[in-house]
Amino acid sequence: MPDFRASTSVTLRFVARTPEGDEIPVDEDGLPIVDISIEPVGDTTGLFGEKLYFNVFISPNSTAYTLENSASEKGSQFFQEGNGSIEDSTTVQFTGSNESSMTIRPDSITSHSWDANNLGAVSFSGQKVTASKAGVATLSVNYVRNFFGHSIVVPPILGVDNLEVVVVAYVS
Repeated sequence: MPDFRASTSVTLRFVARTPEGDEIPVDEDGLPIVDISIEPVGDTTGLFGEKLYFNVFISPNSTAYTLENSASEKGSQFFQEGNGSIEDSTTVQFTGSNESSMTIRPDSITSHSWDANNLGAVSFSGQKVTASKAGVATLSVNYVRNFFGHSIVVPPILGVDNLEVVVVAYVS
């Protein structure tokens, strides 16, 4: 019997889609209208038969999504690994106006502070950030994002050395 684990690997690629299977639409600022993202936890390449982990992040007002993958007919399986939250930080650049945006949609803001030029009070709505005054400044933001943890296992496949598996998350 050949040793499948010695020379075979699985590489994951992640895609988020609308329920109709379309790319996630964006608004005039390039921000997603329906917020869902799927991100690896650790490596995206592993051996056949090993668990590869990923998190699904969705809008705070949404909780329904489905997962599919391109290797399901080959016996791959998803597993729920629990829910959690990640605390992180980012900077938001204001370039002459009083509006800007973050690259992610946080579930909650834990703190924020102006790095130099203070544009006053700040309000947050999804990814959009509004200051009370216009100007050039940098805002440091600490936030929390909630996630749904998952893993996938792709069993050994006779005659296949390397396989790219596309994991698709559909927001419902």
